[in-house]
Amino acid sequence: MEQENLIAGVSPGGFQDVYEVRILICYLLHSIAEPLSKEHLNEIFQSTNLVNYFVFSDALSQLLTEKQLSVFKIDADEYYRLNQSGIDTANLFRHHLPRSVRKKVVEIALKMLSKQKRDRENEVITEKLENGGYNITFVIHDIEFELMRFSLFVPDEVQVDVIKSQFLKSPTDFYTHVITYLTQTES
Repeated sequence: MEQENLIAGVSPGGFQDVYEVRILICYLLHSIAEPLSKEHLNEIFQSTNLVNYFVFSDALSQLLTEKQLSVFKIDADEYYRLNQSGIDTANLFRHHLPRSVRKKVVEIALKMLSKQKRDRENEVITEKLENGGYNITFVIHDIEFELMRFSLFVPDEVQVDVIKSQFLKSPTDFYTHVITYLTQTES
């Protein structure tokens, strides 16, 4: 029985061929319709163990050289988006990739983008106090407005982490509960 050569960091069934990784990158960028940075793409592929970093880097470089991707900057970070040639690649060759792989990378990318959006719109500021406790300030932003800002005293760092985590899970639910509570009328 012939054994498949494994590349470090790639689980069985992962991609070792640069050509396939190029298709995967094009498919992902086309499916989510959002630009991603090299770090984002790498995080998605490394978290799934589908692609070795060096194969990924080579595939990305080839896509840029062949003008299937274009680069633009947001602040100091470089992001990639598909050109028409990359869109054509995604559409023509997506069936070369297993459906489970396509679904998996898109789900991970969408979760990552959702978390980044939530982190951008919600802020948690922690200040260590002289008495050993902490003051935590929570800020919920909308596109144009600061919807809510509140602060809380917490006695230790363990509680800071728990409260911060709970808040960031669903700031919208928290905001809704506070508004509902504050607008209840007594009967």
